[in-house]
Amino acid sequence: MPVPVSGTFIAIFLLLTIIAAPLPTAARTGQPGEYDLAVSFSPSSHTLTGTARITLPPGTGLGLDLGSLSLSGLLLRHGDGREELPAADKGRIDLPAEADRRELFVSYSMQATG
Repeated sequence: MPVPVSGTFIAIFLLLTIIAAPLPTAARTGQPGEYDLAVSFSPSSHTLTGTARITLPPGTGLGLDLGSLSLSGLLLRHGDGREELPAADKGRIDLPAEADRRELFVSYSMQATG
């Protein structure tokens, strides 16, 4: 049986398209980063949940606007294995460029309306 396409589905598709776009900061440095995304959607609760792994090459910073996403987890892993919990001030994560490779893990959810 075909599943009807609703406005909520279209909004989520557009959101995922924007989230999965290449990182503008990485593009400016000339060193491409990597972005892995795992997303699920619960039609019964209209909830989108996801986890992103963003790899930042050496010398690359990141400015990430979280919009209306609710964070459930945030971890920054440095190339030497150190881990820290970066600040997400006012719905934004800002990481300055550093000499080592880093991975940022972001877990989030969003309640769809409509």
